[in-house]
Amino acid sequence: MVENEQLAIETKKGNQKAFEILVKRFQQPIYTLCYRFLGNRADAYDASQETFIRLYQKIHLFDTSQPFKPWLYRMAINICNDHYKKKKTWENLDTSLKSTWGNPQEDLEKTQLQKIIQEAVFRLPEKYRAAIILRHLRDLEYEEIAQVLDLPLNTVKTHIRRGRELLRKDLKEVLS
Repeated sequence: MVENEQLAIETKKGNQKAFEILVKRFQQPIYTLCYRFLGNRADAYDASQETFIRLYQKIHLFDTSQPFKPWLYRMAINICNDHYKKKKTWENLDTSLKSTWGNPQEDLEKTQLQKIIQEAVFRLPEKYRAAIILRHLRDLEYEEIAQVLDLPLNTVKTHIRRGRELLRKDLKEVLS
């Protein structure tokens, strides 16, 4: 498999096929990342599409001495933040996902809890929200988060710790 950085270099040279491979490779992860940030499918789709449009327009700015994935994730996060600032309203979690157990009461409680947690994450300051989402919902390692957010490793650890503390406090108040 061709490395992401090599595909980015080829895309910079105008190789359309290399760009298509990058899009196919990152389409689902970027969509999922955007969904975690924006909370609904339509906005996530728009943001992920905008990410690939911007990638095509800005590929010449990619520093080939750096890893490609954090650069692309940072671009997607910036676009999600732009969407958030423009819209300022968050929709409920998509409830079209059906539970396999078929217990309506459990499904309702699970959906309500997901909504409460999502809203608590959305209330976090942006710097903590990004770190929490990347760590707990995208399962990135601390080092990867530091690259994506362009922050020192210790700052990332601090943001995650403080974000967790704020979430704990917020959820304790909401759930009591």
